[in-house]
Amino acid sequence: MFSAIIFFSAFTTSAQVASNDKTPSIKNDSDTNKTFPNNQNRRPKVGIVLSGGGAKGLVHIGALKVLEEAGMPIDFIGGTSIGSIIGGLYSIGYRSDDIKSMVLSQDWQELLTDQFPRRFFSAEEKQKDGKYFLPYPVNNGKFQLPLGLIQGQGIELLLTRLMGNARDISDFNRLPIPFFCVATDIENNHAVVLNSGYLPKAIRASMAIPTVFMPVNIDGKMLVDGGLSNNFPVDEIKKMGADIIIGVDVSFDPYRGNNLNSLDRVVEQLLFIHTVEDNLERRKMCAIVIQPPTGELSSMSFDRADSLIKIGEQTARSQFGLIKALADSIKALGPINVHTPLPEKEFMEIKGIHVIGNEKVSRDYIIAKLNIPIPAHCNMNRINKAIIRLYGTMFFQKIDYKITHENNGDILTLYVIERSINMFSVGINYNSDYKAGILFNTSIYNFMHNGSKLSINMLLGENPYFNATYMLFNGWTQANNYHCSKTWLFNYGLNLYGNNYTLFNYSGKIKISSFDYIDLSADLFAQTDFFNSFTWGFGIQHEYMELKPDINPDNLSASYSRHFNIYSYLKFDTYNRNYFATQGTQFEINVRYLTSLYDKNFTPSPLVDGLWRRAVPLTKNLSVIPETFWGTSYKDSVPEGYQYRIGGLETYYFKNAIPFIGHKFLEYRSRNFAIARCNVQYEIFSRNFIVLKINGGIMDDSLNNLTKRNHTMSGYGLTYGYNSLLGPIELTLMDSPENNLITYLNVGFRF
Repeated sequence: MFSAIIFFSAFTTSAQVASNDKTPSIKNDSDTNKTFPNNQNRRPKVGIVLSGGGAKGLVHIGALKVLEEAGMPIDFIGGTSIGSIIGGLYSIGYRSDDIKSMVLSQDWQELLTDQFPRRFFSAEEKQKDGKYFLPYPVNNGKFQLPLGLIQGQGIELLLTRLMGNARDISDFNRLPIPFFCVATDIENNHAVVLNSGYLPKAIRASMAIPTVFMPVNIDGKMLVDGGLSNNFPVDEIKKMGADIIIGVDVSFDPYRGNNLNSLDRVVEQLLFIHTVEDNLERRKMCAIVIQPPTGELSSMSFDRADSLIKIGEQTARSQFGLIKALADSIKALGPINVHTPLPEKEFMEIKGIHVIGNEKVSRDYIIAKLNIPIPAHCNMNRINKAIIRLYGTMFFQKIDYKITHENNGDILTLYVIERSINMFSVGINYNSDYKAGILFNTSIYNFMHNGSKLSINMLLGENPYFNATYMLFNGWTQANNYHCSKTWLFNYGLNLYGNNYTLFNYSGKIKISSFDYIDLSADLFAQTDFFNSFTWGFGIQHEYMELKPDINPDNLSASYSRHFNIYSYLKFDTYNRNYFATQGTQFEINVRYLTSLYDKNFTPSPLVDGLWRRAVPLTKNLSVIPETFWGTSYKDSVPEGYQYRIGGLETYYFKNAIPFIGHKFLEYRSRNFAIARCNVQYEIFSRNFIVLKINGGIMDDSLNNLTKRNHTMSGYGLTYGYNSLLGPIELTLMDSPENNLITYLNVGFRF
């Protein structure tokens, strides 16, 4: 739903083109005094104006390509919204082919929705990923929508990286091609011309669609998309000194008759009908107006970028003779300015880091999370990745940065906006094993202590559980003023957990008894992580476990135990997504030492278990995912609640539960096991998958007997899955030599 809202709304303020069904038009003013001003002392100045229009504005790239081929001199360039992005890049030295390559290489959904790759999430956020589908912002105990659904973190980081060579230029008239863009003051709906300041921020303001992207504060003004006030700023480029103006326009024209046939078009008509007359007048001010017909393509058709660029090129090329004649006539009147692109500044020598705006999250934590030891020889790409890692902690609503040159070195300055709104989230699930459940989560930032995070989960269903984790996030830096040579992250916290579940014992294929299982625990732990991929931690735990017979034909007795445990873990996670992953690795090893403070006869028991899986893409649609699971108990005294339960397609939140395809859910119980599994996954069409799954394994209560042949098992299955916005929907058929055909259904996020 969220992505649909974004792509429905994206750049709509930059207006639609109703002339999509019109023939391509390039308007030439026959008034020679207008085209060539009566000034024999200088060559006429040429200005290029690029309108807004969302994805349709990508036609500007194709039109610019034709202007280049014609040798058209360009003295000024300006635009609104998408036109400001393309115009800004062009002004600093990128040519049309460069911009085309950038556009075609982008993941536009990720870019426009701030959906960064999962590998940049912090360890604790990866654990939450893929469990909830309805996040609600909460402020002071009340649900509150932000000023915009999207912060614009992704697009601004991209602009900052691409425009890094202009970072020392604050006057846009000093760019290789003088540039301006237009935004709108949200307080009075007046156009604001931005021709100075920080170039990426100015462009970000010009495309800040109201309610979709957060407004941008520049000089005390809250600025949004310029399409609301001046979507085709011909008048502004004339004020810069342009004598001849060439415009590329995909602005809004009103829908009429049967074309006004949907709610989104009605809303768009209401918002932008007032801009139509102004745009018509501005077109009359141009010597040439290029209006590419975009047909059925809309302001959200970023997935059709290549087609839109071609439309822009074809429209301009259809009048190439006229454009070339005008260019030649202009060049005959005087010398052409050669616009030297700004020199590339790929690598910088970062001598120090400033942080501005942090009040609750410590500077040490921010610096440690960036992991850029100073001095650093690095490029913009490395800095962007560091910023995304920091953003992935969810402590910040927005992180901007700027690099300035000081005292024979570069200073990296971060401008952070700390998160002031907490989140309430909901997830739902039904599956054949755990049945129906609804999961509620509340995440509270800086609760009771600065730099803290409280996450509370409560699952309601046939098998309820409760989990609350409170963590303090700390960083250590070996620093002098704003210089730091070494960094280290060290976090610690408290975890409370409770689970109630029904377990079954089997005889062959038949359930013979059931138990009511209760597990309550409290943990104190500490951990550190590296690059959001590796996590190492250790802790102590007090645990109470209870197994009470429910259906009990064998007159089994209830068991109660209290344990004091010591544990450590190492985790590695670079999966690109939680469900139907196509690349990345997950690795986990857990070491636990079980003791009892209450039972003197209890023998301390060490346990070691883990998993490894790797998603390997073979083609665009085909991936293979080998997996292994293992677990060993070095003492026969391991309590029943800590024995491994094996069987079923997926295991969620039950302690020591191990999946095994082709067998009933938690069918087997063992102290030692080893399992190998391979999934062959094919995406038959978008978000729809077929997965073949095969596994084999060994198990035994005695580690010495684990490799004996009579303790082997196997199974296989076939899954059809759809990765929906509400979570995966999966139907699996699985079988094994020991069982009949088993059907498994999952609907929704796994908990």
